[in-house]
Amino acid sequence: MSRRFFAQVNGETHHQKRYAKYADFLAIGWLEQADAQAEAVFRHLTQRNALNFYAKKSASGVVLAGQTDGEIQASVQNWLNDIYNGAKIQPMKLPLNASAGSGAGPHPARAAARRQSAHAQEYIQFARRIPV
Repeated sequence: MSRRFFAQVNGETHHQKRYAKYADFLAIGWLEQADAQAEAVFRHLTQRNALNFYAKKSASGVVLAGQTDGEIQASVQNWLNDIYNGAKIQPMKLPLNASAGSGAGPHPARAAARRQSAHAQEYIQFARRIPV
C-alpha cells in the first residue's frame, strides 16, 4: 500500500486528504415503515461515509413513508440544526441479529441496503420539493 495515497485516521487506513476544507455531511434514509435494524445499519454506514469524507460535522436520520411533509421537513430541519450546532461524527456499531450468519434468512445489512436503495428514487423525488 502506497503511503503517498493513504493515511491513518483513528487507527484506520483512509485516503489522504486532498482538499483544504471539507463539507459537512447529512444523510437521509427512507423506509416504508419503522425498522430499527435497518435504521441502525443506515446510521452505521453514513457514519463511515462521513469519516471517509473528512466531515467535521455530520448528521443522519431516517424518514418514514407514512410521515407527512411537515413531519419530514421538521426532521430535516432538526438534522440541519444538529450540523449547524456542531454535531460531531458519532461512532455507530452494526447491530447484532440472531439470524445473521445462521442461514435463517438474508443478511440484515444486505436486506436493509436493498430496502433503502429501492426507495432512493422516491426520496430523490420528494427531496426536490423541500424548500432550502
